[in-house]
Amino acid sequence: MFGTNLHLITLLYLTLEIIILFVQVAVCLSRPKDIRRFRFFILISLFILFNVFNGFFPNPSYVIPILIQDIIAYSSGIALATYYFYFLVNELKIKSGKYYNTKFLFSSLVVSFIIGLVFTYLITGEVNFSEEIFIVPPIFIAVYFCIRTLIFIFKSQEDVSSHYKSLTISGYIGVVFMSSMPIVVYFGDIQPVKISLINISFLLTAFSFYKNQLYLSRKEYNALNNIGFYAEEAITIEAPIIKDTHNEVQLTAKETEVCKLILEELTYQEIGEILYITKNTVSKHASNIFKKTNCRSKQEFIDRYAKENGLNLIEIS
Repeated sequence: MFGTNLHLITLLYLTLEIIILFVQVAVCLSRPKDIRRFRFFILISLFILFNVFNGFFPNPSYVIPILIQDIIAYSSGIALATYYFYFLVNELKIKSGKYYNTKFLFSSLVVSFIIGLVFTYLITGEVNFSEEIFIVPPIFIAVYFCIRTLIFIFKSQEDVSSHYKSLTISGYIGVVFMSSMPIVVYFGDIQPVKISLINISFLLTAFSFYKNQLYLSRKEYNALNNIGFYAEEAITIEAPIIKDTHNEVQLTAKETEVCKLILEELTYQEIGEILYITKNTVSKHASNIFKKTNCRSKQEFIDRYAKENGLNLIEIS
């Protein structure tokens, strides 16, 4: 298309991903400190760069030497593969190992790239031969990481929460498709096939990620609604009181918000994201709450003041 190597299917994927990128920019700006949203923004950007460089390169009609075009195209693939694995490690809480981690994946691909492609080309002067030599190690690396990742996901399947199921399934498919890329390149490097395999894994991951974000947003809304965050009178709270049959304790307005979210059994990290404060700040508020209520732990506090126990949870004076 347009006098380039770019195929229509690549252009369609690019257009869709650029739209998603702009959406994700707005999502990130709405919660600047949310690392999960930022990680996904980086992932989208790398998919776009991969599509651009592998859609337009290599092309003998360009002023840029073929070797440089190959270096740029393959580099974008290495960056994408490494970061996609890093993304899955963080989203699915995959346990790393000595030879099963992001650093090892990146370094092994880079070493293969430098020795297999660059050095071989400098010695032989043959681009095609250099590409064939380079692509062999990544095939074995991809298969190794694919098997290890699938084993982990399969073993942890039963422990995954229902709202993470789709992300786990997309991880399955994404890992398999991403790992197949070196094999596809070795047997012909057909752009529509390669681009489709990579981008289908992205679209599945994007769907699952946004589905999970929607679930967390609903959970956040319900938690905020339960503490009266959306009620007009919530702004005027000055001297909240916790009451039960044993004592009566005054809490600050912020401690009350933290208190109610603790009773929703949210983690300190989740509470911090909802109230726009750090995890350490939440921990300090929680510590003050426990001291005031004579509770030795978070679980003891929940057991004593949880709604299920029929206690008078929180009254605002």
